Amino acid sequence: MALVTLIVVAGGSASIAAGQAGGSDALSADEVRITVEVQPNGTAIWTVEYHYRLGTENRSAAFDRLQDRLVADRSNYVGSVRSDVERTVGAVENATGRSMAVESVSVDARRQSVPREAGLVVHRFEWSGFAVVDDSTVHAGEPLRGFYIGPRTQLTVEAPAGYEIERVDPAPDDREDGALVWTGGRFDASEPQIVFTASEGGPPPLPSVAGLVAVSVGVGSITVVRRRRNREAGAEDSESSAATTTEDPADQPPTPLSNEEHVQWVLERHDGRVKQQVLAEECGWGDSKTSKVVRRLAEAGTIEVFRLGRENVITAQEHTDD
Repeated sequence: MALVTLIVVAGGSASIAAGQAGGSDALSADEVRITVEVQPNGTAIWTVEYHYRLGTENRSAAFDRLQDRLVADRSNYVGSVRSDVERTVGAVENATGRSMAVESVSVDARRQSVPREAGLVVHRFEWSGFAVVDDSTVHAGEPLRGFYIGPRTQLTVEAPAGYEIERVDPAPDDREDGALVWTGGRFDASEPQIVFTASEGGPPPLPSVAGLVAVSVGVGSITVVRRRRNREAGAEDSESSAATTTEDPADQPPTPLSNEEHVQWVLERHDGRVKQQVLAEECGWGDSKTSKVVRRLAEAGTIEVFRLGRENVITAQEHTDD
């Protein structure tokens, strides 16, 4: 029941804000997408996206007012969402007896034009202690027990990098590339049961603090060297760059990374532009998951996608005006 409060309050805050901004037509989300990216260390990165169709002038104006208010008073919006999430996480912490915390809360509002004109309000946060890690097994269902998935709402739970789905109950409405998708309905008090196990070769090691710093410094150095080399020698083909970088163990990303962070990390390695197939290979994702992540980031305005021959090319947002 606790997570029901989280979603209802978070969604309601956007409607109230639009109404208070001076419009008589408070917005309500036409679609809600909840993505839970489980990490190898048990942390979960939550992204809650509220989609608003802007098919009328009134709705478009109401969303503009909401966006303006958020920009002008972002700290209060973030504080409100943080309070809601911390209250929810605290209730789950008490119920499970496990230590949990909330970090990296953010709130954003933006427009998107593909596949149709829409407004998007995005809440993101990290929930440490979300899953139970037991050697090579990650149990991720407990905090979601009894969770209500509202109408026009989609819940996606993604396996940690280096893990595969061992057991899930009830059966998801969709299942692909380590992602479990439910649309509408309510879990029973003992559901869901979600268990991930390390895939063949094992999960990526969790670095120590010193190791993480070393890897981060190494990645930064590699990026600087590559950019200098590209300025001197000209742009290289993405596949050639990928073949060079994947040979060096120091080129592996620090963990854990969200899907968005993983994409940004690959783009940085390729000077802001990479073919989608190369992105899939370097992230270790299947075609379906890669397409889904790319589509979500393109809709959010984080990246842009264009066709080059028969292939999709991904471009970092800051490079699109070059």
